[in-house]
Amino acid sequence: MLYIWPYFFFFSWPILVIPVMNILLPNDFLPKYLNYGFPKKQRKLPSLLAVLIIVPIMLAIVHFNTVVHPFTLADNRHYVFYVFRLLLGIHPAIKYAAVMAYFVCGWAVISAFGFSVIPAPPRLLQLAPTSKQASPAPKPATPEQSKGSKISAKARKPAANKGIQKQNQADPITPEVLARIQESLIQRQKQQPEMPRVSFVLVWLAATTLSLVTAPLVEPRYFIIPWVMWRLHLPPTSTLAVFRKQKPQGEEERARADFATNFPKFLETVWFIVINAVTGYVFLYKGFEWPQEPGKVQRFMW
Repeated sequence: MLYIWPYFFFFSWPILVIPVMNILLPNDFLPKYLNYGFPKKQRKLPSLLAVLIIVPIMLAIVHFNTVVHPFTLADNRHYVFYVFRLLLGIHPAIKYAAVMAYFVCGWAVISAFGFSVIPAPPRLLQLAPTSKQASPAPKPATPEQSKGSKISAKARKPAANKGIQKQNQADPITPEVLARIQESLIQRQKQQPEMPRVSFVLVWLAATTLSLVTAPLVEPRYFIIPWVMWRLHLPPTSTLAVFRKQKPQGEEERARADFATNFPKFLETVWFIVINAVTGYVFLYKGFEWPQEPGKVQRFMW
């Protein structure tokens, strides 16, 4: 379970680096095209208590439970062979120094479930025609006022009737309009992406632990399904703060905003292509021979 965190960070660093920078660096030092504008509750590093509890546990696991299958150190065609040769063969302290890398990568990977600024869904309001408010009782009029009011009432009657007709025509709050408004709000609420729930994270961690701890070998292929489940459940990339504060106007500006928002995904895709290209090149053109099997080409592989 310690080895899986650098694996995740190695493959998905394009979508982790910028959010981590948003947490580590003050807003004044962030370029505007890297600033997601995370709220204060998301700009938090691991607490000192968490470090004092988790890091010693990791050190104890490394000290008492660094179990390497003999097959791993016997086959130099696998990349894992060279990883463990580096961790175990150069100096005994390297495996302990790697604990901080495990901790930082694990914090970044799990925190990535919250690396998003998602606007709150629209509130559903119960709209209804407003009832007429009771008007205060009129004061008793004097004979002169009542005589003048009769004359002015006759003059105002046609205009008042026209105003009432216009008001009735302009009033849109009908049952049909109300139903359409509520349906539109419900559809908008369904389209809002949801953050992963704590229950999913716990089940994902438990299932990953049961899968990896029981495996006798440390193989990158064992990490693929946990990585896929993690990657599928990540929230969408946040829109940069500069585009949230001022909505893009025009097609060119909207295209620039979409590109800036999705740039980490583009970079991640390019990174996958580079990994596959390098791995394929090494497999095809960097073969070697074992002394005990002359004439047979051995190839590097995952």
